[in-house]
Amino acid sequence: MTSKDAILHILESHMGEFVSGQMLAHELSLSRTAIWKNIRTLKVEGYPIEAVTNHGYRLLSGRDRMTVEGVKAALLPRYRDIQVEIFDTVDSTNTLAKRKALELAPHGAVYIAEKQTGGRGRLGRSFYSPANTGLYMSVVLRLPITMEQATMVTITASVAVSRAIEKLTSQAVGIKWVNDIFVEGKKVCGILTEAAADFETGRVQYIVLGIGVNCTTAETSFPEELQSIAASIQLKDARNVLAGTILNELFALISKMGESDSGRKIIAEYKAHSILIGKEISFEEAGVKHSGLVMDINDKGNLVVKDEANIVRTLFAGEVTLHKS
Repeated sequence: MTSKDAILHILESHMGEFVSGQMLAHELSLSRTAIWKNIRTLKVEGYPIEAVTNHGYRLLSGRDRMTVEGVKAALLPRYRDIQVEIFDTVDSTNTLAKRKALELAPHGAVYIAEKQTGGRGRLGRSFYSPANTGLYMSVVLRLPITMEQATMVTITASVAVSRAIEKLTSQAVGIKWVNDIFVEGKKVCGILTEAAADFETGRVQYIVLGIGVNCTTAETSFPEELQSIAASIQLKDARNVLAGTILNELFALISKMGESDSGRKIIAEYKAHSILIGKEISFEEAGVKHSGLVMDINDKGNLVVKDEANIVRTLFAGEVTLHKS
């Protein structure tokens, strides 16, 4: 970590509070002049740092720039050694993370972009990813699980994101099976899970978990076809904190996946947030369109639906459409 990054890390950790130049110099074994020069560089780069005689320096909110230091400052101490990389622009953080996974990126490695030019959603859809208004993040996971069990990673991520949004915004969050997060009836987050498996053993080699959250994206800036269904959580100047909070929740839940009652607890929390249970939906199975009533989400995260012929069907994947009431 460079001296500039170390100073930024301390200021991020004390957001809005004054940190004396003497404390920075002592903590980092730098001269007061070196501290001042690095602060000046940070200000040139756009960081809103206030300097007050006899008080020191403080980082103000107002520029919501994603930084490694900002994300790590929001992580619990036990997770601060994870690898975090941030890019101005990428085609897709999931595409990048898959490439990194093939290059043996470690478990927990995180890749974040300020903008995606080719953000991807499920079923080949695009994910609108304008600069500086969303959190676009992918995580490499290396877990001793089968492909069948990999569905629970998406379920777990949905719970982690829901917890983080509710914690930081106090907004009620809903989950649309299997991977969409809703606030006030509109989608604010999508989750894309991609995995590579060893066909001989059936075990997962790695999972790339992509999370895209609309933080401050104005509804009028969404493409016309999305304006009636997409929104943002209106979380300003806190994307670093959101990233760290999601990762804290995700890593804590992932670490318990092997415990006997962990899956049951996660499914119970997922179901409590579901916007589909008890509702009429449309879905397609084997090329045939159906409608039905959502009865439950089972212990494997599959959707249980009673169709128009009163046949109970279990949906393992696919797209469902919620009927408007």
